[in-house]
Parts: sequence; structure tokens; C-alpha cells
Amino acid sequence: MGELGLGQQQLVEIARALNKQVRLLILDEPTFSLTERETVVLLEIIQNLREHGIACIYISHKLNEVKAISDTICVIRDG
Repeated sequence: MGELGLGQQQLVEIARALNKQVRLLILDEPTFSLTERETVVLLEIIQNLREHGIACIYISHKLNEVKAISDTICVIRDG
């Protein structure tokens, strides 16, 4: 895994969490180190998770990503 890029390592970590059959996945700035293509893949994965009943808490400053995948959005400022 040490030979993978930072974005690929992050995607592997998400896959490891999903392998444990989680029902809730918390992602804090998950696309920070991802390329544009890796970001598209991640957002597709998150949409697929929703279809399979897995809830995600997605923390990001990138509101376009949040809008693309969210059912409900909560904005927290200065806190």
C-alpha cells in the first residue's frame, strides 16, 4: 500500500471500512487529496452506498460535492 498515491490509499481505507459491513460511514474532507477522477469515483461509491442502506456523514468545504450526494445538508460556521 505504500506504493499507492495518497488518493488511492484513501480509497483503500474506505474500502476497508466497508468490508466491515458498517451501516454508517463518516467521511471528513475525503476528497482533499483526491484527483478529479478519484473524486468522481468516490461520489459514485457514496451514491451506491445510499442505495444499499448505508448512511454517510460527509464533511467538506466543497459544497458542490455535498449537494451532489446529500439528502440533507447542515452548514456549521465558526464552529
